[in-house]
Amino acid sequence: RHSHRFIISFMESKLKPKEIPKIAKNELQLEIVTRAYEFLYYFILDHEKNSMEITKKANIRMFTSHIGTALHMPALKLLKELVDDNNEANEMIKDSVIKKLVQELGENQPYDRLILNVKFLKVMVESDLGV
Repeated sequence: RHSHRFIISFMESKLKPKEIPKIAKNELQLEIVTRAYEFLYYFILDHEKNSMEITKKANIRMFTSHIGTALHMPALKLLKELVDDNNEANEMIKDSVIKKLVQELGENQPYDRLILNVKFLKVMVESDLGV
């Protein structure tokens, strides 16, 4: 029942910004963190109550701090699901995050990363418009 709290506590303790480059170089650690993100993604997928449970400023700050790092894809996938139909989470996303994602669209990035950036931005716009 409370396994998501364990996962978030694990992520908070292990994923300090200065640790991300080290994790990126260690395939096993990167896989573990990616699976933690995947767990949270499925925990909130189509479960509004679960989504609201992890909609906390500290969590959003941690997830968004992984954008632009080796954890970009799993973090953004989770955030995309989290802000979908969740105005509270949407309002916690800083403008600097949006700006970083838009800037990446003009950079030479992997196709799947650019597509996920666009999907996230689309969800943010739709949420802002109430669509």
